[in-house]
Amino acid sequence: MNAAAGIRLAGLALLLLAAAPVPVIYSNATLHPETGDVLGLEIAIHAATAVPYAEFTVCEGWCQSVDLVALQPQAKTGHYCFDWSPAVVDAAGKPLPQPRTRVCVQPAGRDLRLEASGGYRYEPQRLKRQAKRFALLVPEGAVRDLRGASALR
Repeated sequence: MNAAAGIRLAGLALLLLAAAPVPVIYSNATLHPETGDVLGLEIAIHAATAVPYAEFTVCEGWCQSVDLVALQPQAKTGHYCFDWSPAVVDAAGKPLPQPRTRVCVQPAGRDLRLEASGGYRYEPQRLKRQAKRFALLVPEGAVRDLRGASALR
């Protein structure tokens, strides 16, 4: 590949990234100042895609995984639901069966109301709209120093 072709490909990649829909992030995840535990829920909703989906994480001391879930629009109520089951493995790395949880989210002003029923039950919670990811970065290893990152909140 010559230099001109490389520049054109790089320009095309930047154009495609700029055109990609930006997810809307909602969270109630916090960093405990004394223990360093991350507690709460965070969701990035990708509703402006051909197939709406979300990135979802639950943090109970630490955020173990980010799960991609298909959003199911609820026409009568105007909110989305999805079925979720955490990815849990045993000491040998084998997946352990987990109960399914039905999670529903609906707009609440600028924020999001989340309810869960089934396997894991959560009291209805309000997740505030956020400018940046926080808990969704923890499992990816992108947050090197959570105490520094918490200043972004």
